[in-house]
Amino acid sequence: MKKRKQQLTPKQEIFIHELLADPAMNAAKSAEKAGYSKKTAKVQGHQLLQKPLIKAAIEQAQEKRIQRLEISADELSQFWAAIAFTPISEFYNEDPDALFGFLGHLAVLSYVFEVYSGQTGGRCPGFQRSN
Repeated sequence: MKKRKQQLTPKQEIFIHELLADPAMNAAKSAEKAGYSKKTAKVQGHQLLQKPLIKAAIEQAQEKRIQRLEISADELSQFWAAIAFTPISEFYNEDPDALFGFLGHLAVLSYVFEVYSGQTGGRCPGFQRSN
């Protein structure tokens, strides 16, 4: 019997898209947004992350994202140093929404740095930057 090449289902593709769009990479929320039941989204999200086909698709998408950024680890380190030594008042004007937005951007940048440097803190097991 001939083996069929495995393909992602439309729900799985949406799950991956939503997962990568979420700075926290919350699998349960991503599963729910992909159309899985709210009651089972946590379990479904976890199970989806265990599937080799989905793991590979996530890793491939992350690698493509990194390649699009075309930024070196040194440039990213310099950027972080600039942020670290800039007074918070430069980013925050006492508007709670502005602070929330700033913190969200920091979370995204932190994640990009972790992925790029290969230090994902366990959020995306098995991902390593290829040299």
